[in-house]
Amino acid sequence: MKMKKRITLTQIIFAFLWISMYSSTLFAVSQKRVLVMTFKNMSRDSNYNYLEPSITDAVIEKLKENFVFENFEEKEWKLLAKNNFFFEDSFHTPTIGMQLGLLGTQDIVIGGGFTIDNQKIITKVHILGMAEKKIIKQFDITGFADNRIWDSIAEIASTIAEAAKDVLPNEDEWSGIAIQGNNQIGISANISPLSFPAERTAPLPSLEPFSINPNDFPLLFRFSLDYMRMDVLLNDLTAWVSLSYLTSTREFEAENHSPDISTVHATLDAFHLSGGLGYRAYKFRSFYVIPRIGAGFYVGKLAVDFSTLNVAPSAPSGDTDLDLIDGYVSGISTEIALILGYQFLPYLTAELKNEYSYIFLDNHSYSNYFFSLGLAAKY
Repeated sequence: MKMKKRITLTQIIFAFLWISMYSSTLFAVSQKRVLVMTFKNMSRDSNYNYLEPSITDAVIEKLKENFVFENFEEKEWKLLAKNNFFFEDSFHTPTIGMQLGLLGTQDIVIGGGFTIDNQKIITKVHILGMAEKKIIKQFDITGFADNRIWDSIAEIASTIAEAAKDVLPNEDEWSGIAIQGNNQIGISANISPLSFPAERTAPLPSLEPFSINPNDFPLLFRFSLDYMRMDVLLNDLTAWVSLSYLTSTREFEAENHSPDISTVHATLDAFHLSGGLGYRAYKFRSFYVIPRIGAGFYVGKLAVDFSTLNVAPSAPSGDTDLDLIDGYVSGISTEIALILGYQFLPYLTAELKNEYSYIFLDNHSYSNYFFSLGLAAKY
């Protein structure tokens, strides 16, 4: 029955993560959608038609090298143009570019055409803004059309990329835009390999079955759901709340019993609710560092199974033998932690956390060091 409970909790945790990741995509800052239309040959000489895909592909690749955006694939926008009876001969005009951009729900449209005359290639370029519904930039680029034509194409692509700086973010700028979501929901898996004072090593006495504490479990696992709000009152000040489930098992030696024949099985299951403040002390591109402090409430259940012993221990009254005992512990906690984060998608971050937690129980106090890895969704 206990195993079933743990599996159900794990399923709930991962379902929560999936929902938070999915919902964050609805609110995440989306990349700008860009339509780069085919640069049409406006010369009367069709021998230069081969330059149409060459120039267009060079522009797209140069933009991808310098900016973060979502490219409208050629086969998709050409199908849209065909379905709306736009003629290919007019693809170089701002009017068709504006109409296609609006129909395709794009943010930016880049297009134009070229003519070749007297060994010179003259490329007319326009950059259209769909939000403004107007031409943002319009200019000509002149280059050589002889054996230096490929250098001219490279220059065309570079000039257009330079002009696009005003409308498209580079990687550094995009990281700053993407990280602006002020809410973060995450999940983490934690392990505590250290506790102070150290765990119990002496056998359990027969007449004191309740004399174990949470720190007597040397390897503690914790699964946490976290919420963090950025920029609370002040820039980079964070507020957070966390709900955690902790679990561990251990085999104890029993007094007056041979450990190679029989041991006592003990389990710990606990919940911990905590919250506090933090500060985003460092941020560079997609990396950030957050030290934080907090306090919380702890409640746990300890269970000791004596059924594996050859002779069950007696209750303190001495009247009955014991097979299974359990009891609850509760108290308050304080903690300090250091979070190292990396935002590898606009809405998703990976976090590594080191935490020191001190727990004050009714008649006992102890501390744990936790190391954790987690994922968090920003929105």
